[in-house]
Amino acid sequence: CLGRIVEANDVIGMSKLSEVVNETREKGTTLVFDSGDAIQGLPITNSTKGEDMVTLMNAIGYDAMTLGNHEFDFGLDQIKKLHERLTFPLISSNVYVNGARLFEASTIVDKTPGVDGDEFVVIGVTTPETATKTHPRNVENVSFKDPITEVNTVIEEIEAKAKAEGKVYNNYVILAHLGIDTTTPTAWQGSTLAKALSENKLLTGKKVIVLDGHSHS
Repeated sequence: CLGRIVEANDVIGMSKLSEVVNETREKGTTLVFDSGDAIQGLPITNSTKGEDMVTLMNAIGYDAMTLGNHEFDFGLDQIKKLHERLTFPLISSNVYVNGARLFEASTIVDKTPGVDGDEFVVIGVTTPETATKTHPRNVENVSFKDPITEVNTVIEEIEAKAKAEGKVYNNYVILAHLGIDTTTPTAWQGSTLAKALSENKLLTGKKVIVLDGHSHS
């Protein structure tokens, strides 16, 4: 979180993270995700406007990442530039530019091609607080729609397509950058999203994991 490339105090840093990921991969299937705020934070990260962090994330081999509010701190053009350099999906279901989603809302992670039913549907969602937690010029023509509505809409679309194709998705991962700060409107909190997903009948019997960021808690 917040561009923590180097190890310090309770931050493991990217070098140790790489070790952990490699050790885990030797034991079996491993998924590596990021819930946002990766490209900005420390001077070592900011000096290249997140480009060095992207290089490290590519080298580790992330599977997907969602947008945090600090991804916007270097401006929309820089986000698009970094997106082109990423070797893994950058996703968010509720970030729109001029009425169209900035990036894809979701991705399917399939570690065992040819084996059906063990794929992971990964959906991203970003805090609407981004509109006021970065400089206004960084979010010109950018809108942040309701997190729960957008995530549920994407789930409905994915499940409808799966049904039409005769597929069944058993695993969902929601990469959320929402948090549980008391200053965040309840409707935008990650815990509220998790509760809403637990009540979504389309997810009955499926494994659903919400990986949330933003509040540093």
